[in-house]
Amino acid sequence: MKYQLRKKHQLRIWMLVLFCAHFNFSKAQTIIETSFETSDYSTGSLSGHSWSMDQGGMANVVSTASYVHSGMQGLRLYSTSEGVELNHEAYDKHTTGLSGTVYLDMWVKLLSSANNEVLQIAAYDLLPNGSGRRSLLFEFNTSDVLRVYNGSSKIEVSSAYYVIGEWTRLSAKIDYSTLTCEAAVNGNVIDAALSFRDSYDASSMGRSVDVKEYHALRVNYDTDTKDIAIDDVYVGTTVISDIPFSSPSTTRTVTVNQPEYATITISPQKDSYEVGDEVSVSIVVDEHYQFSGWTGTLSGNLNPTSFTVDVNATIGATVEVDPINPPNEFTIVVNQTTGGTVSLSPSVGPYYEGSTVTLVAAPAIGYAFSAWNGISGSSAEQTITVASDLEVSAVFTEVTNEGRTISVANASQLEDALDDMQPGDHILLSDGLYEGVSTSLNTLGGTSAAPVVIEAENQGMAMITGDAYFSLKNCAYITFKGLYFDVATYTLFKLQGCNHIRICYNVFKNVGDGGSKLILIGDGWDNTECVSHHNRIDHNLFDGKYDQGAWVVIDGSHGGTPQVSQYDRIDHNHFRFNQNRATNEKETIRIGMSDLSLSAAFCTVENNLFEECDGDPEIISVKSCDNYIRNNTFLKCLGTVSLRHGDRTEVSGNFFLGQNKTAEFEGSTIGCGGVRVYGKDHKIFNNYFEGLTGSLWDAACTLTCGDAYNEGVTNSSDLTKHYVVENLEFTHNTLVNNASDIEIGYRDDWGKAPINCLIANNIIVQNSNQVVTVKTSGKESDIHFADNIIYISGTGIWGDIAFADNEASNIDPLLERSDCRAPATHCDVLLPTQIYKLTSNSPAINASTENTFVYVTADSEGQPKIGLRDLGADEYNGVDEISNGVLDASYVGPNAVPFVESNTLTALPFLYEDALDLMIYPNPFSGSVHICCDGNGLVCIYNLAGQCVDQFEIADSYEWTAPEKGVYLVVVNRKGKIDRLKILAQ
Repeated sequence: MKYQLRKKHQLRIWMLVLFCAHFNFSKAQTIIETSFETSDYSTGSLSGHSWSMDQGGMANVVSTASYVHSGMQGLRLYSTSEGVELNHEAYDKHTTGLSGTVYLDMWVKLLSSANNEVLQIAAYDLLPNGSGRRSLLFEFNTSDVLRVYNGSSKIEVSSAYYVIGEWTRLSAKIDYSTLTCEAAVNGNVIDAALSFRDSYDASSMGRSVDVKEYHALRVNYDTDTKDIAIDDVYVGTTVISDIPFSSPSTTRTVTVNQPEYATITISPQKDSYEVGDEVSVSIVVDEHYQFSGWTGTLSGNLNPTSFTVDVNATIGATVEVDPINPPNEFTIVVNQTTGGTVSLSPSVGPYYEGSTVTLVAAPAIGYAFSAWNGISGSSAEQTITVASDLEVSAVFTEVTNEGRTISVANASQLEDALDDMQPGDHILLSDGLYEGVSTSLNTLGGTSAAPVVIEAENQGMAMITGDAYFSLKNCAYITFKGLYFDVATYTLFKLQGCNHIRICYNVFKNVGDGGSKLILIGDGWDNTECVSHHNRIDHNLFDGKYDQGAWVVIDGSHGGTPQVSQYDRIDHNHFRFNQNRATNEKETIRIGMSDLSLSAAFCTVENNLFEECDGDPEIISVKSCDNYIRNNTFLKCLGTVSLRHGDRTEVSGNFFLGQNKTAEFEGSTIGCGGVRVYGKDHKIFNNYFEGLTGSLWDAACTLTCGDAYNEGVTNSSDLTKHYVVENLEFTHNTLVNNASDIEIGYRDDWGKAPINCLIANNIIVQNSNQVVTVKTSGKESDIHFADNIIYISGTGIWGDIAFADNEASNIDPLLERSDCRAPATHCDVLLPTQIYKLTSNSPAINASTENTFVYVTADSEGQPKIGLRDLGADEYNGVDEISNGVLDASYVGPNAVPFVESNTLTALPFLYEDALDLMIYPNPFSGSVHICCDGNGLVCIYNLAGQCVDQFEIADSYEWTAPEKGVYLVVVNRKGKIDRLKILAQ
């Protein structure tokens, strides 16, 4: 495209020809030379000529006089609400741009802008890695402020040089050789040599450190209404003749980075060089080493060599050990001690004689570095020259803190207290709202002896709201307790490389933001080592999740050898109403990921209540090894516990209660399921499955085919496959009247049948459906049944397998539906719901004569076996107390009472829901409150210390007067049925 040049630019070119002839420069280049005239631009939307709009707003070529500086047309840049970004990209990030000295000249008029937002004009160097570096940067707004940047500092231009709202000429000379700029406004040069706005980081450039170039011009304006006129734009290497910029620099520098074990010599050696000078370079290498090539400006391995100076040059060399004549080699052994770690750089030997190694002692939280053993020096970082074998350790001293009690009353005070936390601190949140708390904590917290506790002064009365988040990195021994979260956020708690973080006795009313992961425990994504471990989430209410995304995620580090966080515990929580079904990525809990699935998590999920958690086909998605899913209750949850990836997980002591719930999703009926299995060496025992409505993927026990075998995984992309069920033991479970009890062999197109699986010592009662469904004939051939009771009545049938006598017996197990915690002699305390349990004459008692399992030492209620272990999940034991059973809200969440056989009430934090048969009004109240219940009962009212401050009998209703202001817990016992409710006396 040919541009029409104005007279002043013709003069520029003529002067540059003379200038370049004198200094032997290359031919001048013009990047932009336009006044948006009809010869090149038609009126309307700006297009072509390397221009683009990368945000909202409009860029139009117009003929309106107020937007035209010269000629007949100019450019209007405007928007009524959103940001605008106009780019002229002459060279993309992979193309060589302009180096040396580049000139910019343009006319700009800012007609209007709302809220005094700032207009910015910048020249960019686009790097191959996708980032950019600004050299020149102008900015101005409608409040008569015009600035130019000198590095990160702003220089305000004298208002004598311009008038906002009128045409302003902005000019610059940008020297990519010296990384300096000169700027002019209306022809007046700013009295400063300006450094580039952005510095260059050699490690992230993606190209030679010596190469700095012009690639693009950008005009941007962030938000709100703006109206901008632009005209007469020039970018190129031609000198701007009518502005007194200094002459282009002809001097260059040569910097030598001397390598270890060698010396680089340059000749001639001077402080500065003229463009065109010839410089020779040579290197002399120490004994035991060899030169392998030049780095920086030079390339190749010619020694000596020479080059012609044209840019600021940097010269280095790669020097390696001579494999034929290497130096002496020594070892450095680091003995790690309590209170911190010692790291080496380089971290791995061999360590040659004369080489340098840096040792860094990093104290753990609550400790300080004291001294070195094995080397001298008093600082925590020491660099040594290796001369012999070494054995090194650091001495760390525990820091003694008295522990502070810090009271906070708003978000700002809380953030300050968190940023300043010390071991032993107790941060108390007063009642009230804490809007948008946001904090990022790094290497803070407490110790096992002096943890940090962040706690509501009155549990449940400090509410965290808005777009809140708590980002913790390398933190330890911090507890978040008794808070109420009603937030709209992507990740509320993000833990990276943390240990012993506890999140407990909280309420989470999460509305999400369209893809939230409320709690994420893991490490830096690319970290080569995962140091996250022993974190705990317990006694919380997770109440309602209606957006996409998992509720709780156990993640890890994905660099090097991927590793999931270890020894985390999720217990005594109430997860309810995970709604709005999705096909994926809406699990209530996920433990691991596909690429982490070969690593062991040792994560325990126990004593939780999952109520109507329907968001994902996988209620709990296990994608790692060696986990424990035990003693949980799954109530009307449309989905399964899915052992999706990984090996050796135990699923035990759980209660899966479907209560005949189904739903429609994407044109199909979905139901409540039990456990779906992939991978090897899993153990599923002591579980109770009743009234489940799922099939196919969602049977009580689902054993599909796989599309990969468990051995020989060499490619990380293979980890997303469905690995064959192998060496599964499904034993001592009780299944009662499910829509589908056991399903085998779905997805014949995957082709790989289960291997060496055992289904033994179970009780299955079926009165209306098929017990075993084989989806693909023959896929059950390596699934072995032994010593099961499979009792068929009504219209129930065994299904696709005809069992031998030693595999299954069709006899009545004589179960009794009961809500007693133990047999009738111990029926003083009742379970939340009735389940089927053994009676005294059951043929299942002491019947596991052939198949015994050393890990099955107790039953689903935690009672030890008497004699031989009984078949099914229940042991007929009228002697020992139980420690597990069906859960309701009484035993989980912030108000949990211990699951013990007595009904003695211990101190309770607070309750989060109204009991179904208990009504108290008004609440909060002043003076007296009305307590109403269905029937007669005994009432005990507790204070927060767990003391019963009043006790009385109630017959339908009672008016109670509080002795003083505060939070109380009302407990009503009606023939073993216990209702509880928190009340507030004001």
